[in-house]
Amino acid sequence: MNYFKKDSLRKSLVLSLIVLSIAPLLLVGIILSWQDVRVLKLQAKDSQKKLTMLVANKMSSFIHEFEASLLTAVRTHDLMEMKHDKQSLVHSKMLFSSMDLEHRDVFKGLTLLNSEGKELVRVSRERLFTDAQLADRSSIDEFTIPAANKKIYYSTVFFNEQTGEPYLEVSIPIIDFQSNQLRGVLVAELSMKNLWDAIADVRVGTTGITYVLSDKGRVIAHPNPSVVLKGTYFKLPKANGVVTGLQGKKSYMVIDTLMFGNQSLKIVTELPVSEALHYAFLALYIIVGFLIISLMGAVSLGYILVRQIVQPIESLSGTAQLISKGDFSQRMHVSRTDEIGALADAFNTMTSQLIDTINSLKKEIDERKQIENQVLQQNELLNNILNSLSHPFYVIDTSDYTIKLANEAAHFGELAGDPKCYMLTHKNDEPCSGDEHP
Repeated sequence: MNYFKKDSLRKSLVLSLIVLSIAPLLLVGIILSWQDVRVLKLQAKDSQKKLTMLVANKMSSFIHEFEASLLTAVRTHDLMEMKHDKQSLVHSKMLFSSMDLEHRDVFKGLTLLNSEGKELVRVSRERLFTDAQLADRSSIDEFTIPAANKKIYYSTVFFNEQTGEPYLEVSIPIIDFQSNQLRGVLVAELSMKNLWDAIADVRVGTTGITYVLSDKGRVIAHPNPSVVLKGTYFKLPKANGVVTGLQGKKSYMVIDTLMFGNQSLKIVTELPVSEALHYAFLALYIIVGFLIISLMGAVSLGYILVRQIVQPIESLSGTAQLISKGDFSQRMHVSRTDEIGALADAFNTMTSQLIDTINSLKKEIDERKQIENQVLQQNELLNNILNSLSHPFYVIDTSDYTIKLANEAAHFGELAGDPKCYMLTHKNDEPCSGDEHP
């Protein structure tokens, strides 16, 4: 027997309990989950924006700090009027001495150009330049641009082919304040490696990251230095949002742009969606847990109610079906005092009354059959008496002269239709007059 028959009360009751127990919780869960996701998205976006601004400020401070040290050197020392040996000594001190140990190797090289773009002094951490190796830079951007606009120039980020480390060149024009004429250009080669530690200190959640890209999309700063050194490129999306990030995960990405002159750097923060929406997922798991508990409770309650309500009704329905097939001995056995018990008692009473009615009808039918048999016997006796008479005998209905009964002596034969006495006795079409009657 199918436990849930089509259109059964059992099925309707259990399904109603499940819907009533789960639907409100499911609706509330959907609303709360949507609200949680919305709030967490806003929080992640706001937090990442603040972090990108923090990194931008760190980078700006880092570059402008050393830009300021170069300006100080230019304004403190009259570099263009010094003798060559003195110029070399001052540049060496600037290169190998620093404000602190953390920034002592920021400058990788310094070059002093005259007003025509020729190198006067060049010092480097990586190699020693002799006077014979000094070159002409009059045609390169590091000289032509600051010479033309008399403003600080920032080059695009470039990389050491051997180590993969990123560098940035800063050109400081040396101007004669009286004539406003260009006297020379101081070119400094800055290592961007020190930014790696600054990036590593910025935490984006637990698993998020912050990194910096050049204008060509190459990573120049990352918490993992190997990402920079192996020359990793990443194509940024057109707008902030959920994308597959540098880590290969679906992440919320926020992008900020840091400008140095005409050069731009992209500061990116990534926070995996799984972490950003962790609490939303946790709330969803809790709601699913409650839904499962509610479902189990609804099924258990449905089972109890089925035993208390549906089973007695099904028993009543089965008994009614047996009675409808003629088994009037069936009775409902329910020892309850509620509505179902009252229904069972009423059903049993109705069945007893139905049996009494049927028995009464049977008795009445038997009595009628006995009376009919007696009438038939009397009619048969009357017919025998009439047929035994030798004289004609017939019974006429005086209202329409129809012969109702006749014996064999009348010689009328079989009476078919509505025979009239004047038609059989006098062969007339109309009733006889008074003297014509026999």
